[in-house]
Amino acid sequence: MFNGRMTGSSILMVAATAAAMAIPGVTAPTEVQAQEQAQVQAQAAEGAVDPMEVVARMYLEIAEIRDELHQQLAGVHDAFQRDEVRTEINEQLAAVYERHGVSAADYDAFIAWLSSEAEEREAFQAILERLQDGDGD
Repeated sequence: MFNGRMTGSSILMVAATAAAMAIPGVTAPTEVQAQEQAQVQAQAAEGAVDPMEVVARMYLEIAEIRDELHQQLAGVHDAFQRDEVRTEINEQLAAVYERHGVSAADYDAFIAWLSSEAEEREAFQAILERLQDGDGD
């Protein structure tokens, strides 16, 4: 199970991997990604919350859900049961997006944008570490 702590390098690796998986072939933010990232920021601004903190909270929740998925799938060999596990996990992911008011596409675009912005990525990593330490609850 996800232990709630990730090292800085693993955080960056997962973020880069998520960006690569979410938007194949993208090596730099596109205009669409920049617009989607701005939309995430605007949605967060409505609630007077730092958009990076919103995405960081989502990131931690999603990492835990994905870790749970891998653990559950490791013990399931029947294709039907594997599909049921994936469906349940997808429902949990959808709930995360809905709870935070950010679409999956906006989340993925924000993560992709972070992968190409060193200064912003460092700020994001600091927020993740603060949240993991329990200072942002």
